[in-house]
Amino acid sequence: MSNRSKWIKNIIMGVTVAGIAVVTIVLGMDAQARSITDMNRQQQELRDERAELRARLAEAQAEQQITRAEMYMLEIDLFEAEHEYLAALENLEHFENLLAQTEQELAEAEAAKEERLEVLRNHIRFMHENNRMSYVELLLASENLSEFVNNRGHFRRILEHDQYIIDTLAALEAEIAEARDDIDRQRNAIELHTMDLAMALVELEAVIAQREARMMELMADEAHYAALGSDMDDAIASVVRDIASAQAAENRRVAEQRTAAMNATVRTNNENSVFHWPLRLAPHINSAYGWRDSPTRRGTREFHTGVDMRAPFNTAILSADYGVVTHAGWRNGYGNTIIIAHAGGLSTLYAHIANGRILVNVGDWVERGQHIAGVGSTGQSTGNHLHFEVLRNGNHVDPVPFLQ
Repeated sequence: MSNRSKWIKNIIMGVTVAGIAVVTIVLGMDAQARSITDMNRQQQELRDERAELRARLAEAQAEQQITRAEMYMLEIDLFEAEHEYLAALENLEHFENLLAQTEQELAEAEAAKEERLEVLRNHIRFMHENNRMSYVELLLASENLSEFVNNRGHFRRILEHDQYIIDTLAALEAEIAEARDDIDRQRNAIELHTMDLAMALVELEAVIAQREARMMELMADEAHYAALGSDMDDAIASVVRDIASAQAAENRRVAEQRTAAMNATVRTNNENSVFHWPLRLAPHINSAYGWRDSPTRRGTREFHTGVDMRAPFNTAILSADYGVVTHAGWRNGYGNTIIIAHAGGLSTLYAHIANGRILVNVGDWVERGQHIAGVGSTGQSTGNHLHFEVLRNGNHVDPVPFLQ
């Protein structure tokens, strides 16, 4: 069989195997994508539930503040009402004492009036019993006319004096009774006011008790929502870890399957294979692979693990071959770096990339000659250039044979 026939046969077999591998990748990616999608949906549902819990927690805390302010105002009202109630009790006691004193004075006035009335009754009774004595007898019984007049006036003055005393006592009694009635009215008014204050105190205490009970409920709700929120945070963190783990596993699986598919293609990438030139410009190597004087540490020798190609800032860096990105970020000494895994255990490394000019991510599949970055001078570099390496099974090899 001619070499051309063998080459065509290898192409057909490679394409067939690669096609099967691609179908396997697509089916596996679809199943894994559904799993990650489900976990993302679960994460969003948990976040929505946590947001609702936080809203309820905020409502409970806001109502707590309102209830606490209401309780503060109620406590002030209760203090003032208790103060007024105690003052009313003292006032009521004062008027009760005053009423008792007035009642005693009234009783004494009534007793004095009654005593004077009894004296008057005795005088009248005496005069009635002696009414048989005529003025003639009274005159004859008197030693002279002057004595007669004196005796007659004496009896009259006695009666007038008794009447005056009685009238005075009656007026005093009426005055005391009026004062007693006025004091009694005031005492009754204060008693009613005291009862109203007592009822107000009972109502205030009932309202405060209700607010305290509501505050306890709100504090319990706050603790409950906070605990649920903490559990929800743990659940979300667990789902996030599961998603990250699943995504990492998916990236590894895709990379392995792509590598397997790549290995199933016709190209074997042996040491005689030719890579695509990694720069769109500057097709020259300025610093070769091997031992050289260090450009950053004068007077020392170092082993250069790749080749350097000088180029203007942000010159397009191209992928040397098909492959999967295994690193895209900072790497000590190299600065911003991209590493791409190819078939046959080969990898290529692109270093000193300009900040913000990495155009691919870990896990991405890249095509041969794809624009992946821009030239820069990050890391240990003396100017804008591309440091390009080739590794076989993790060991550095001279890149030059792969670029011829």
